[in-house]
Amino acid sequence: MPTVELDIPKSVLAAELGTVSETLSRALRTLQDKDLIRTEDADIVLTDVRGLRHLVDSA
Repeated sequence: MPTVELDIPKSVLAAELGTVSETLSRALRTLQDKDLIRTEDADIVLTDVRGLRHLVDSA
């Protein structure tokens, strides 16, 4: 499965995205609850790429 390895802390990623850690964590949790991703330490495993694409296309 495709995996994104974060080489920066999630707090730094959140700041670069213009948000706070809690908001990023909630968004990641929502994606996990929909079985679209799985987080493993500094890795984000894309468990349903088609579902992620559909989510992006429908936004």
